[in-house]
Amino acid sequence: MTLDALAVACLSQETAARIVGSRIQHIHHSGTDALAFECYGSGERSWLIVCGHPSHPSVHVSDQRPGRPSDDVTPLLLRLRKLVDGALVTAVTQPRGERIIQIDFAGKSEDGPYGVTLIVELLGPGTTVILVDEHGMILECSRRLGLGPKGGPTGGRVAEEPEAKISSRRIVPREVYQPPAVQEKCVPWALTGDVLHDAIADLPEVRGRASGRLRDSIVRAVGACSPLLAREAVGASCGGMIDILVVDVDRVQLDAIASWFGHVWERVGAGDWNPSAAWVIDGDAKTASLAAFAPYLIGTYPEVKPTASLNQAVVIWHEAVSVSAVGSPEAGARRALRQALEARLDRVRARQFSLARTIIDPAEVARLRLIGEYLLAFPDLVTMNMVEVELPVGDASDPNGGVLVVPLEPGVGAVANAQKVFRKYHKLKAAAREVPPRLEEAAQERAYLEEALVHLDLAQSGEDLRGLREEWASGGFVSAGRRERNLGSKFPGRRNKPAVSARDAGTERMTIGGFEVVVGRSGRGNDAVLRGSGHPEDPWLHARGVPGAHVLVRAAGRDVPSAVIEAAAAIAAGRSASRQSPLVAVDCTARRHVTRVSGGPPGLVTYRNERTIQAVPVLPGRREAQR
Repeated sequence: MTLDALAVACLSQETAARIVGSRIQHIHHSGTDALAFECYGSGERSWLIVCGHPSHPSVHVSDQRPGRPSDDVTPLLLRLRKLVDGALVTAVTQPRGERIIQIDFAGKSEDGPYGVTLIVELLGPGTTVILVDEHGMILECSRRLGLGPKGGPTGGRVAEEPEAKISSRRIVPREVYQPPAVQEKCVPWALTGDVLHDAIADLPEVRGRASGRLRDSIVRAVGACSPLLAREAVGASCGGMIDILVVDVDRVQLDAIASWFGHVWERVGAGDWNPSAAWVIDGDAKTASLAAFAPYLIGTYPEVKPTASLNQAVVIWHEAVSVSAVGSPEAGARRALRQALEARLDRVRARQFSLARTIIDPAEVARLRLIGEYLLAFPDLVTMNMVEVELPVGDASDPNGGVLVVPLEPGVGAVANAQKVFRKYHKLKAAAREVPPRLEEAAQERAYLEEALVHLDLAQSGEDLRGLREEWASGGFVSAGRRERNLGSKFPGRRNKPAVSARDAGTERMTIGGFEVVVGRSGRGNDAVLRGSGHPEDPWLHARGVPGAHVLVRAAGRDVPSAVIEAAAAIAAGRSASRQSPLVAVDCTARRHVTRVSGGPPGLVTYRNERTIQAVPVLPGRREAQR
């Protein structure tokens, strides 16, 4: 199931109605081949999804914030953030009959206004996302297409086009964009029965007297025609006989098919369509899966329901084909938690960036104080009409010769200018005092959220998810019911914590070589690893420099064999963000050297006197340990 040109025509109009006039506020990768654009306009926020995956390419608008599986930045994303982030969407169009959507943006820079266009070619295996400037010059693309002058690749996959046409179509930066070659097929909106008859008769398989299905021949003879479109045209014009053969069709039926094509294209061109979705019911599992969608009422499937828009059907289809474990009972809850955490993490990153830009250099604060004091000390140097003054600060050996040039406000004396400087001084002094703690708080919250995403990925049951949700809801990171809210705490579990067992607090216990090993499975669980009875010399382990679980070997003062330490390190590696790496660095230190960060979120610690072990990660469920 793919988007045909008729569906793309409808999608472009629906997308234009939703986002034209909106401003792009944020862009990130929502998947390996997908881009998400946050659009804000008319008081509403929506997300434009551009997916370039070869098996399910699409362009659609979602009301829900899409996930952000990684912070990877591609060359195309960098270009988009530079030129499109902050720009206005001015148009969404489709070249008629093509599976191409063009999105125009208008932005402003120091050099003045500019325009760029994002071209999305929804061509299955040949799908490409291309950013061009006002002159059609390619700025960046999702993949390089075409061959170089010597027949070698230009730095990417080769375009899936006939060999004779490859040299004239190159999709690489600094080349002028050329659209795909026009297919030599019948124009669907100007189709007649005679034209369709002659086009089918000219097909090689028909000339060879092959007895194939009519709808297959229509796909090869008519432009912008998908298998679904041909199936519906034949079904509606031939009494529901969707598998009728070419040799069995008559001129009346061909006229009806041509008329059907003209009718659906005319309605789409007039903005008058009736989108629907066809479903396949699995009687044993009592589930329904999306089989097809179209901008008209589908007539060749038994279970068909109208949809509010074609975009709605595309959203359902895209989520079904792009999200793994759709049938799992916990999949929906896991996706919702991930979206909430990633949304919060995005806001924290933005807060960090904003605060980092306001960090005040202590030297600037000291300089302002010095200027104010010198203005008061040498008032005779300032007259009412001066716009600047040279103050004798420092010594003659410095680069400025011991003189500081200070701009003044004309019309006021030295005292008034000094007061103005001191107001700025006190403001910057307060910022220099307040910003670092706020920046540290944001860094702590980011570390907690990044570790929370690891715990979410490693949760193995609905019970695990409920425990994580309760912890995150108490801190306001995800939505919660009335009984789950804990308004007395900014971070979950900081105070008002009920007395719970280590297992209830999110830990897991196992035995390795006769030693009890405790593993944290949440922020509270990581806290619980260090709470309770234990020996100060118990080995504590954590993957170095990445979010992950805390692991503690309860030794009660005994010497711990290196084999047990290595096995515990493998568990810590397997419960970290680096669990897919072949080898992970794991820090190990005594429990007494681990200190919880005062006032920080659950699970945040500092440690010292560590040694680093290289461990092969052992994922949950694959460890060789006695529970």
